Amino acid sequence: LDSRSRIRLYMSATVGDVGSLVRELGLDPSRTSYISFDYSDFPVANRPVVAVRGGTMSYKRGEGRQPDDFLAHAKIIHGIATKMYPDRKGLILRFSNAISTYTNEGFDPIPTDTDPDRSVHWLVVAKIPYPSLADMRIRILRTRHPETFGDAWYEAETARTWLQMIGRIHRSAGDTGRIFILDPAFPWAYKKWRHAGLIPQYVDEAIDLRD
Repeated sequence: LDSRSRIRLYMSATVGDVGSLVRELGLDPSRTSYISFDYSDFPVANRPVVAVRGGTMSYKRGEGRQPDDFLAHAKIIHGIATKMYPDRKGLILRFSNAISTYTNEGFDPIPTDTDPDRSVHWLVVAKIPYPSLADMRIRILRTRHPETFGDAWYEAETARTWLQMIGRIHRSAGDTGRIFILDPAFPWAYKKWRHAGLIPQYVDEAIDLRD
């Protein structure tokens, strides 16, 4: 298809770093235009994103994650499900490299004959979705090609995936639901993404970084 087309149009709400995308797709920068829409017609009051401190989800600590970390997450999720939204559906995105598909890219709350009310009113992002360095491709791009990929690409990939995750329960302007980010490292990571220009204004206006 590429060889037979004069113009190609790529559309996504989560482009991330444009330079990285152009390189990965093998596009000619001199023949590529990027158009960004920095607004959303989804009311900001319908899609709040709140940072809530759960357990440590990073492996950077010497001993790694501990049972208390998972318990901290579980207590928060239990409170959200039973006290804040006892009669509403929720979605938990745990982000795991060990499974092939997960709902941060595969869930769309469209009514079906078997489940006419698929509305989801709360969403939990359990962990910042840093790409696994156990993946050889990820490791090579980050460590062996710092001039074109490297740490900047690694952060951009993480921000792009995170943007995909928080968009799961808002598929139309009338959808409402609160998003909770439990990873304690999120405020630090988010400020880096925002400084790097990886976060659209319409997302930034919905973020509450309170603990």
